Amino acid sequence: MATIGGISDKALHQSLNRLLKRGLVARVEEEEIRYELTELGWSFADGPVRVLAYWAYDHASDLA
Repeated sequence: MATIGGISDKALHQSLNRLLKRGLVARVEEEEIRYELTELGWSFADGPVRVLAYWAYDHASDLA
């Protein structure tokens, strides 16, 4: 599994399994195994997650 800073292989595997079970990501096996957002995953990323990111950016000084 590819290295992502600050997260163990076990934690990454558990997170991917939760996302798979909820239908937010799909496992794609071509030349190598990779994961991609499903339509549901994209709607989540482009909806509530985007709004939260804008809110956090707008209120960064209040949160510091």
